[in-house]
This record gives sequence, C-alpha cells and structure tokens, in this order.
Amino acid sequence: MTLLLAGVAVLFLWATYAMYDRLMLMGTDSREITPDNASNLEEKQLYHVVEEMKVAAGLQYMPKVYLIEANYMNAFASGYSEKSAMVAITRGLMTKLDRAELQAVMAHELSHIRHQDIKLTLTVAVLSNILLMVIDMLFYSLLFKRDRSENNNNNALVVVIVILRYVLPLLTVILALFLSRTREYMADAG
Repeated sequence: MTLLLAGVAVLFLWATYAMYDRLMLMGTDSREITPDNASNLEEKQLYHVVEEMKVAAGLQYMPKVYLIEANYMNAFASGYSEKSAMVAITRGLMTKLDRAELQAVMAHELSHIRHQDIKLTLTVAVLSNILLMVIDMLFYSLLFKRDRSENNNNNALVVVIVILRYVLPLLTVILALFLSRTREYMADAG
C-alpha cells in the first residue's frame, strides 16, 4: 500500500512539474501571447514590454506571457526556474495601465523570477509540511501507544510533542506570511 501511495505521489509531482502553467491558469479564460498571435496593439505592447523587462532584468530566457480575460486587476509570475517561467496579467489590469505602469508591473513580476521566489516559496511549503507530518506522526503514536504504563522519563517528551502539535501550524503560517511579504518588498525593490 505504501509503495502504491508513493507511486501516486510521484505521478502527481511529475504532473504538477510538467503542467504547472496549465494548472496555474486552470479555471481562467486565458491564452498565451506571442508575437505571432497578438490580436491587437495592446497585446503586442504587452509582449514587447515583457521582452524589454526580461532584457533589463538580465534573464536568459523569455518567460511565457499569458493574458487572462477577466475584468479584475491582477498579475503574477510562476515557474520553477528561469527557463520554465511565466507571467500572467488580467485584461482588466492591462487596459487600466499606461506603458510605463505596465513596465513597472512586469518588472515586479520578473523580479520574482530573477530572485527565484517561486522555488523558495515551494521549498518552504514542502519543508514545513514535512515537519508538520512528522509532528503529527509523533503525536498520534503517543496517543495510540499500546504500552500505557506511566513512565516519568517520557512525560517531558509528551508535553513537548503536544505543545509542538498545536503551536507549529500557527508558526509555519506566520513564517510563510512573513516570507511572502518580504519577497513582495524585494520584488518591488528589484
């Protein structure tokens, strides 16, 4: 059973790695913008602005550029590496910005790519979840322990594990939020 679950986990990790851009844009009406398929001047300008900011940021690879057909204002970057990077912007934001503002937004997003913020955030999420799973395993092994004899040597360990079981989830969320804000400030500065 464990091998089957490990195989399923590896399959899901591979699918996530291979199709990250489609997963990020799932549920949105989006399309990739290229120099060949840009249908109007705004879309051509978007592609060229990203291209200019890529050169200014010193990136080697051109990220994929996506336009999301939505009225709300948002833009984001994703990808595990510079080579697999993508940027997306909603039409609502794109139409409200002039060229200089669009450059600023795309520079911010490309700064996330240059500083590998997505990889850092993913690493932190994986490590904190592994830590939480280990604490849960220790907690439940203590809870359902077959030997119910009272041993004073283990009481301190039990208290520490119980405290960690309830405090660590809060700490990981607070640290992840702190990391997110810090990376946003770094992208603004970049």
